[in-house]
Amino acid sequence: MKPASQHRTKPAGKIAKVGRKALPNSRRIFNTRAEATVVNERIDFHGAKLTVEVFNAHLSRLFRFKKVTIAPDRVVALREGEIECRVGTNTVRIRLADCDRGEEPPFSAFPNELPRRLLKKIPVLIETDRSGRFVGLTIFRERPEGVDGGRRRRVHKS
Repeated sequence: MKPASQHRTKPAGKIAKVGRKALPNSRRIFNTRAEATVVNERIDFHGAKLTVEVFNAHLSRLFRFKKVTIAPDRVVALREGEIECRVGTNTVRIRLADCDRGEEPPFSAFPNELPRRLLKKIPVLIETDRSGRFVGLTIFRERPEGVDGGRRRRVHKS
């Protein structure tokens, strides 16, 4: 029997590639999203779900009666547990929890629109360079109540 290190299907350090980078490929406006879809694939990878969706411009309904045109886009979504990160052509969105059907949707606001008492409760760090240009965002997750009984553990040096 071979040792565990020889059972690999590919050499360590190699990057697995699946498919090519697809982009919207038509200037036409399609009637439905299904007709406009170029790629819609999902991979479940070690418990994380990766979805790639590419679609051309298409018509959609706003409030069930007003027709609007949805711009062509490429959206890559990574979901790990209850956290989802979606990267589109023009936006990056991080959601920490889903809302259930019939439940009130979450509110949205720019940081300068929020009152100071709410800003103190939001565990977010906004990263900038010296010129004030946005370069990153860090969000801290709250610890579940049952973890370590709510107390911190000390790390002892041995």
